[in-house]
Formats: sequence, structure tokens, C-alpha cells
Amino acid sequence: MSRYQKLKRHLIIIPASKQEDGYTFEELDAFMSKEEQEGFKGWITGQTCGMDTKTNKPVFYTWDVTRFLQWKRFGDKPEWD
Repeated sequence: MSRYQKLKRHLIIIPASKQEDGYTFEELDAFMSKEEQEGFKGWITGQTCGMDTKTNKPVFYTWDVTRFLQWKRFGDKPEWD
């Protein structure tokens, strides 16, 4: 089974983001528990993320958010690309 097929079994459905590239911390509140958010902050540290040019706050790419949730909720440990 390929990595894609494995991840496809554990589809994460999250609300659409208001940002073009991903999610702000405030948007993560809608679908991540506080515990998940704390884990995400540690996991995403050092990774590339976007920036909201109006607020100068980070925007986390949708791919990274769903990968993290697939790992935490279903055990699909992400591979770095």
C-alpha cells in the first residue's frame, strides 16, 4: 500500500480557511483542541509557513495542518517532504 493510499483512508475534514494559503492560529481554534494546538506549535516550529501581509501573523499551510491531524488522530506519522 502506498503512502497516498494509507493517508486517503484517514481523510481529515476541516473548515475552509479565510486565508488563501492556510490557517491562522485563530482559525485553528475552530477544529483543534487546545492540546492539539500545543502539539502543533511544537511540531511546526522550524517549518516554512506563510504570512498574512495585513496582520504579519503566520499562516500554516493546509497540507501541514491536515498532516498533523492525521498523525495525532489516526497515527499516520508524517514524513517530511
